Amino acid sequence: MSNRTVVMFSPTITSGHTLYVRSLIEVLISNGQEVVHLTSKGFRSEDYPPVPTLDILRPLRRRENYSNRLFWILGRITHYSVRDIHFMFWLRRNRKSVQLVHLQEYSAWTLGPLAIWCHISGIPIVITIHNIEAHDAYVSYRRIEGHIRKMSLHFVDHIYVHKGINPVSVNMRVTNRPDKVTFIRHGVWESAPTVTQRSNRTLLLLGSIRRNKGIIQLLTAAKDLKEWNFTIAGACEDRSLDLEIKSKLPDNVIYSPHFLEEAELKSLLAVSTACVLPYTEEFKAQSGVLHLAIGHGVPVIVTPNDALVDIVDEFGCGVIAGGFGSCDIANAIRSLEDPDIYSRILDGVDFARSELTWDRSAKATLQSYGRLATSKKRS
Repeated sequence: MSNRTVVMFSPTITSGHTLYVRSLIEVLISNGQEVVHLTSKGFRSEDYPPVPTLDILRPLRRRENYSNRLFWILGRITHYSVRDIHFMFWLRRNRKSVQLVHLQEYSAWTLGPLAIWCHISGIPIVITIHNIEAHDAYVSYRRIEGHIRKMSLHFVDHIYVHKGINPVSVNMRVTNRPDKVTFIRHGVWESAPTVTQRSNRTLLLLGSIRRNKGIIQLLTAAKDLKEWNFTIAGACEDRSLDLEIKSKLPDNVIYSPHFLEEAELKSLLAVSTACVLPYTEEFKAQSGVLHLAIGHGVPVIVTPNDALVDIVDEFGCGVIAGGFGSCDIANAIRSLEDPDIYSRILDGVDFARSELTWDRSAKATLQSYGRLATSKKRS
């Protein structure tokens, strides 16, 4: 590493989040920025865009390896603490080679000490906030975590938030310093050469399966849509949710609770009329699945969730349900049965693919890096 190296900290070794990080790094490098991806042991770099990688961190244990939810929560807190201490020691040994630390993941419990340590060492630290609130967590935990995170973010030099997430939510839950925040568009992965019309009435819900993804509401809607076929595919670590889904499956729904390899992901998207994202009001993040679907030329059906609505409304690349209930979702799905509406939405998907490029995301990030470096020199 040279002294111009940005360290992109992203320990997760599988998921759409990892694909996002690697895609951003790839374009940052093509624009002249030296970047290294710091991740966990066991990372399969051949599955993602080829970029410089250091896989030195201890991987996170899966949820099924814990006997109950309490041990799982305690195990995660312990893991994140040990992981971030390891990272701090690594930074201490390599600080002369590090231009900037960019956190793509973090623990609220150790973010403050990590940011303070970077300041003491003279290393700027920035962070991308992917989720305004923790996924699948108790309300009391989310409140405590949010309070600690907001205090810790005071010591971070700059914060990136995916454009589309409500600025009011950012002000309330992230920081009330708008000068420290840059909103950046999420890029799309263009895997389909053209956008083509599919009339097979097949809908897909993919990605990590959690309660805030609106799975139960979709199952209820599916019962009234016998002429449509549904596939729900993705890893599910919530045992109670997994059992509930299996107990409520209608005949027109295929449920595949496992991690999707790239080949399977592409094959599912290739035969889908649309990708459905019936996310609940508790979902406070931008969706990588939405951008994955657009990149594959697949329209989306979304609930009126801030970040999802922003993309669909701007580009016309899908249908926005009238609410979060099963009837609202069913009505949105039925609207795709009109060939004129479906054709206009496909045009919107094409428009979104042309605008949501990784190059634009990378250039906005680099501009922010440059402003941060200039302000550091002045101070």
